[in-house]
Amino acid sequence: MKIQQRILADFGEFALRSEDLDEVLTEACRLVGKALGTDLAKVLEIENTEQTLFVRAGVGWGEGVVGHVRLPMGERSSET
Repeated sequence: MKIQQRILADFGEFALRSEDLDEVLTEACRLVGKALGTDLAKVLEIENTEQTLFVRAGVGWGEGVVGHVRLPMGERSSET
């Protein structure tokens, strides 16, 4: 089995066992980072009321980023 298929299967098993969405999103970031060979990964949540992107989950980011940082959607960036 290819590494990407194994990672996807592992994630599916984890997601089925967990009832905590933040835990599932964090594990997704960890596995995607592993598959892509990067130390950083994040999930951004669109907050329509504020036109911002909220860093909902992630791995490899400094303290105070995940669960705290909001990025304006109006800026030109890779996130927007």
